[in-house]
Amino acid sequence: MLRFLGIDPATIDPSTDFLAPAGVPAGELVIPSFKDRREFAVSNVQRIDVGPHLFGSALGLSARNVAFITPNGLSRRGWTQIPGGWLLESSRP
Repeated sequence: MLRFLGIDPATIDPSTDFLAPAGVPAGELVIPSFKDRREFAVSNVQRIDVGPHLFGSALGLSARNVAFITPNGLSRRGWTQIPGGWLLESSRP
């Protein structure tokens, strides 16, 4: 994903747990609990520029819908990495 966005992985601080666009207010970054209705605050956030690469206007979405957890962030929380979505490119709609 970083390569697709044009971000050099070497620029990601090892203490970073989450990557999020600069325009998203910190208060909107939360992790929902699947056991109850609680939300957990996100910490150790590094801001990134997703540019026009992701969720263009043709989809009716915006970069505000995007955030990523780093492998270090997964490890620090004891979470397991699994595929959760797909990134597809097409030459036509």
